[in-house]
Amino acid sequence: MKPLTQTTFDAYFYTLNLAGPMHLSEHSHDGYEIIYMTSGSMNIYVEKKHLKAGTGHLVVYHPHEIHRETFLPGEFSHICLRFPESCLPQDVEFPSRNELPHVIDLVWKDKFRGLMEQIVLEHKGIDRWSHRLRDICFSQFIMLLHRAIEHSSHEAFSLQSDNVRKVNDIIQIINNCDTNRITMDEISRNIFMSKSHLGHVFKRITGVSPKNYVIRNKMQKSCELLLHSTKSIVEISKMMDFSTPAYFNRMFKKKFGITPGEYRKKGFQNP
Repeated sequence: MKPLTQTTFDAYFYTLNLAGPMHLSEHSHDGYEIIYMTSGSMNIYVEKKHLKAGTGHLVVYHPHEIHRETFLPGEFSHICLRFPESCLPQDVEFPSRNELPHVIDLVWKDKFRGLMEQIVLEHKGIDRWSHRLRDICFSQFIMLLHRAIEHSSHEAFSLQSDNVRKVNDIIQIINNCDTNRITMDEISRNIFMSKSHLGHVFKRITGVSPKNYVIRNKMQKSCELLLHSTKSIVEISKMMDFSTPAYFNRMFKKKFGITPGEYRKKGFQNP
């Protein structure tokens, strides 16, 4: 797969209002990509890992890292910086892959957001000071990232705490279950956590209950099957473990505003 070429610095705001999930195909960049999530959430697959990013998270892709993303329904907005290695400040190194997880629950969220907003505004400026000020803000951003790495607690920054690891395990189990017939009882046994504690921890970290995550995941997989398979709607409803095709139809329309058949016919153009 040939990476997308990034020869210059780019910075922009991105906003969508999605009636259904929006799937971006697998790709990579030959430069860095940094995303600050200002609203909404997305599922990410990178380096053989399933991850989730939500409001206030920073997403970091190093050069040539193959990844794909699914923007989840609702208001979705982020601030994005893309740049080749040649645009990095000469006196400040960018944190290495070993130092940065792909999804970061930031400390000092307002500082990071403010700097990224300022970078975008100066990048779009037209006076002779704009790009110099952009570069100064960019250097500050990288230095703040280094400070966050050094000062943040292991649990808050690296996402390697026991609970976070368990939630990532749960998400991976759910995402990798083709039939969606796994129960919370089975999951709680697999990760050695009580069902009630699992629900509490999962919602605290992801913002949604395990049950709602499973439903959302079923809907996402249903959308993918409707678009990229020849399976009938009856077969898909059975695969996703809906009690009847009529119930699948009703749940799908409730979430996306159109029926599965209409979704397939449109080929998904933001129903």
